[in-house]
Amino acid sequence: MRQHRIRIARLVSVALVCLPVSRVHAQDRPDIDPKTLIDNRVSKYRELGVSFKNVLDELKSDAPQIMVIRIASRQITAVARAQYDWFPPSSAQQPGVETRAKPDIWTEPARFKAAQDAFALAADDFAKAVATGDNARIGEQARALGKTCGACHTAFRTEIHPAN
Repeated sequence: MRQHRIRIARLVSVALVCLPVSRVHAQDRPDIDPKTLIDNRVSKYRELGVSFKNVLDELKSDAPQIMVIRIASRQITAVARAQYDWFPPSSAQQPGVETRAKPDIWTEPARFKAAQDAFALAADDFAKAVATGDNARIGEQARALGKTCGACHTAFRTEIHPAN
């Protein structure tokens, strides 16, 4: 009974996370302050983390719920498509604004876009695996997806806030 309640709670949390991913277009709204831009992207990446954790939790369970994984996969794919707009130059590190994003994002935009593209491709491959319903294949693609996240974090995110 407890496992059933945990799964229902997980499904509800995934469903809430899967509300449409908002896109703040800095180029369309120059009046948006950098803190709002950063808060938006942090929020969306945290939602991504929840979705990915739900996938991993399901894959570790004795009887993975494919619906939970499908919902999480949709959110992951939505983030992969929306992320390109989350790093306008106005959201770079500057006095009075904290961000874990390294300056390399803006000084090496082609390299950063390649990392974003790798994540987007891995998210698409993951969605294809989820569509098969094959837990082994889903697990394999989840690991590949996780590697793209880790590679980007290593290259483009500081471990601690610069002010700390």
